[in-house]
Amino acid sequence: MRGHGGIDSDSGSDSDSNGISPIPIHTENISALSYDDYTRITIVNTIRPTICCQRSSSRACGYIVRPEIRLPRITQRITKYLEAIGLTPRKKYVKPEEITRVLSIVKGLEDLVKDTDSLDLVQRLNGVLKQPTTHDEVIQAFDLIENTVSIDKVNPAGGNPTWERL
Repeated sequence: MRGHGGIDSDSGSDSDSNGISPIPIHTENISALSYDDYTRITIVNTIRPTICCQRSSSRACGYIVRPEIRLPRITQRITKYLEAIGLTPRKKYVKPEEITRVLSIVKGLEDLVKDTDSLDLVQRLNGVLKQPTTHDEVIQAFDLIENTVSIDKVNPAGGNPTWERL
């Protein structure tokens, strides 16, 4: 006779209302995420990679053009993790060596980044795209960005990375 809890009182085995036994789960093979793994996933899920193309009166060329990675939310947990890998915790990383460190956190978890197209663009242009100093260099920088984006159009793997030509 079957009881209300889904256990066959005759055999003592679990089953659903249709009498089908559920798939057994062997918990000894499942490991919980470590504290650092969870923190890393949190960082990867919150980063905002972009190519900054912004007018600026502080630059002789009139523009800031560079790869950036922003961390809009930095908790104490994230602060400790960043310090442990040699990064000073901040909301925006713009130096190529810092961006490379942040990208190392992302390695293997790229699909968890909200904007994977922009991540790909930052990965490709980090260390390659230099801050222009003249108007001609600004044009060259925009052309480099445009050519890098157009590679995706030839090999469509994604949508539109977050950058617009001014």
